Amino acid sequence: MIDMSYLYNAQIYWDEWRFLPWHDGTASGLYRRADFIKAGLLGEVGRYVADDYIVWSYEDADIDRIFKSAKPEKNLMLQRFVFIQKNGETSYKNRSICLGFRGFVEVYKYAPLASRPKQIADLGHLIDAAHQYALRHSKDNAENH
Repeated sequence: MIDMSYLYNAQIYWDEWRFLPWHDGTASGLYRRADFIKAGLLGEVGRYVADDYIVWSYEDADIDRIFKSAKPEKNLMLQRFVFIQKNGETSYKNRSICLGFRGFVEVYKYAPLASRPKQIADLGHLIDAAHQYALRHSKDNAENH
């Protein structure tokens, strides 16, 4: 079992970015839904929805299970799952649903402060900041006791 749930202690970051608690079987972490709007000179041109999952507690088998079981939803274009690991190289895989007409699923394995692809630059920066905050505050609490 991979357990990086100490990141929960950075609640200040998760609240700011509207993440909510999430779990699926033995996998748990956070979830948010974001709307993306494409605007042009005459106003809104397009809109799509993306779901982001930061998974900090999971079994190795959860990665493939979630990747294969992700289902399309109306107006949901992208489902990104970032599985936090203690160390190691960042890796990812993706798949389209109905040739991309029903959306895409992306699964990443990411260690805090590691290099990351541009597809998760936003989540990577947030995870890194939460990691540093949680470690700093756990040290502060240890020194005060």
